[in-house]
Amino acid sequence: MRCFYIIGFPGGTISEMNETFRYAEKLGADWSTFSVASPIPGTEMYNEFCALGYIEDGPSSWTATTIRDRVFDTKEISKEDIKELAYRANLNVNFVNNINMKRRDFKNAETIFTNFIKMYDFHIFAYDCLRRVYKCTGDFEKESETIKTMKMLMDTNSKSREFRKYFDLLDDDILGHLNEFKEQLI
Repeated sequence: MRCFYIIGFPGGTISEMNETFRYAEKLGADWSTFSVASPIPGTEMYNEFCALGYIEDGPSSWTATTIRDRVFDTKEISKEDIKELAYRANLNVNFVNNINMKRRDFKNAETIFTNFIKMYDFHIFAYDCLRRVYKCTGDFEKESETIKTMKMLMDTNSKSREFRKYFDLLDDDILGHLNEFKEQLI
């Protein structure tokens, strides 16, 4: 089961967004997508954002929205913070607290994260999920290889290093292996 969530509706608070994230984690979908409410011209939401003064009805607002990024701040949250909040929810729900890991469905988890890494070979959290699969299934050789890959990526790949700011979500087990990056936490 896949679920799609939208945060950042007009007037939506950070507390309400966090409630959505808790619900997503509790629901236990195989994958959850967190998008940011995008005011598309001609929609009620667009008119609400215009009425609230967050956007102006004009060409710059007509072409500036995507489902991941917002180009304007609201009184509830900045455009940078809402993007960050949605991404942290993605990491927390889909990786750190992945339902397949919780259910001990390691075969499905391994398939999901192996396929994910094929598309995003720099994704430290996907590698950490594989590491946890191998640890839980007793394949310590693959766990060790995965840790080596994670260390190598942290040394050589700038996209992988960007995950440092999310290390607070990882467990102490992997942080012990990646301890040279602990002091770089934001």
